[in-house]
Amino acid sequence: MSKNKEKTILLTAFDAFGGERLNPSALAAEGAVCDGARLVKLILPTSYTRAPTLLHETAEREKPDFILMLGQAGGRRGVTPERVAINCMDSPIADNDGNIYTDQTIAADGREAYFATVSPTQLVNALKNEGIFAYVSNSAGTFVCNRVMYEALSLTCGTDTRAEFVHLPFIPEQLEGKGEGTPSLSLDEATRAVNIIIKELVRLDTFEKGNEKA
Repeated sequence: MSKNKEKTILLTAFDAFGGERLNPSALAAEGAVCDGARLVKLILPTSYTRAPTLLHETAEREKPDFILMLGQAGGRRGVTPERVAINCMDSPIADNDGNIYTDQTIAADGREAYFATVSPTQLVNALKNEGIFAYVSNSAGTFVCNRVMYEALSLTCGTDTRAEFVHLPFIPEQLEGKGEGTPSLSLDEATRAVNIIIKELVRLDTFEKGNEKA
């Protein structure tokens, strides 16, 4: 990609699920801003089937340089860029269509895993430099977040498009009825974290290609 071409970032997030009234990823995405690139926002349904379809359709239409995916990881203490997505659907929690999967593959003939094509360590360092508590996560789980990350990396495999998934903690408004000491991050800080990550993506001019080899 030429340095003179405006980059496009596809920013995705999820709607509320699992009995929650809201999802911090969607709220943070709504507040995200971007200078120096075109930012396309997409709120995905927390659905094993509908979310990948909408992601594929939007990516095909927008042809982004980056796909930055956001999700909620309640119980985590910081902002966590993910390292890898695995070819597995397994969760006792139903998606928003009522579907529950146990020990099933995403793609029967697909790879066992895909690694993020934006360095999670680089994003963590950018966040820490701005005072945001963050750490690399080596598991995106096996719920819809993992499926969307897997699908995005499969879709962009061998292309110049880079993709990464970032989990956000609960926000304080979600803590009612949860155990004492449940960690959270204010929406302002969550949104600031997303904007720091977007700024880091805009700053990148060269990429190391990943996932090309079988």
